[in-house]
Amino acid sequence: MKKLLILALACMVLYCGFLTYQINDLKQKLDEDGTDTVTHVNKTVTGFSTDLTKVIDQASASVVHVEMMDTSSSVYEGSGVIVSVSENQAVIVTNAHYTKGVSEISVTFDNGERVAGTLLGVDDLTDLAVISTEPSFTCVPVSLGESSVLSLGEWLIAIGSEGRSDYSPSISVGVLSGMNRSYYAEIQQNQNYELNVLVADLDIVDGTSGGAVVNMQGELIGISSLRLSTQKEALIVPVEEVEEVVRMIIENQVVVRPTLGISTTTISELTAYQKSQLSIQLDRIDGLYIRSMEKMGPCELALMQVGDILLEFNGTKLTDYNTLRTLLYECSVGDVVELTVLRGNETSKVMVTLQ
Repeated sequence: MKKLLILALACMVLYCGFLTYQINDLKQKLDEDGTDTVTHVNKTVTGFSTDLTKVIDQASASVVHVEMMDTSSSVYEGSGVIVSVSENQAVIVTNAHYTKGVSEISVTFDNGERVAGTLLGVDDLTDLAVISTEPSFTCVPVSLGESSVLSLGEWLIAIGSEGRSDYSPSISVGVLSGMNRSYYAEIQQNQNYELNVLVADLDIVDGTSGGAVVNMQGELIGISSLRLSTQKEALIVPVEEVEEVVRMIIENQVVVRPTLGISTTTISELTAYQKSQLSIQLDRIDGLYIRSMEKMGPCELALMQVGDILLEFNGTKLTDYNTLRTLLYECSVGDVVELTVLRGNETSKVMVTLQ
């Protein structure tokens, strides 16, 4: 046992001596070489891109500067968005409040080309106007998204052109803070219309109003309007509403809205507490809750009541307000439609004449 211990100690002494020799040898080589083996790299970043900048660059090509002159030679400037292109014609949406009494319209594209525009029609409720232009180049329409699939807190980008005589992009970034917010306007005597808008903390100012509001994929989800907005909130006309307004103006030069004379709340957006307060079954996820009704309006004349739930419109299930709006726009004033209505636990069919 003593011999084994002596042998082990001897091996350890020899190994330590070997390591000492190796270290000294390495140190001697470094001293002889005298070269610092550490490499320092200095690099200046001259530019970079992010997902945000790419989206802005892509969507900005579809935003234009709109300049309008009225009969008194007063000039109004704002932003617009290319929503469709066919052959050599580009259809542009801007704000209607810019176009009051205009006699001359010019549109400047992102490449600097300036062409004359023709006003096709306006819609006071949504503050939208549709302009036709004929640029000499092939311009790019904005990609259309869906506002109904947005989520609260989602990042949005407002792109417009500042109030100058040329194209000068202006960007604002914020989050979606509200959906299906009701905006009321009386655009005909004794007739109040409800417009459901999006709300975001975007900086919309005179000049950038009428521009595009896009999601992080660069898709249009609405048009900004300074006339609708407040100091604290930017109100945005949803893209679905924009599409319908453009379609009706192109087809008929005017926007005619048949109405049911009611204000509704989408049940799927209610919390369990809100449902219990309104005596709505907690497991119900479809339908529109009627929260107010116009006197002598179509639904009141059909003996419907506040608190009724709309389930179907001419056999089509109603899952949200956008569905009802789209179905209404396919009808004309005076049409008789069939509504499926839930009152308490009883479901019934009601015939309503649109006004």
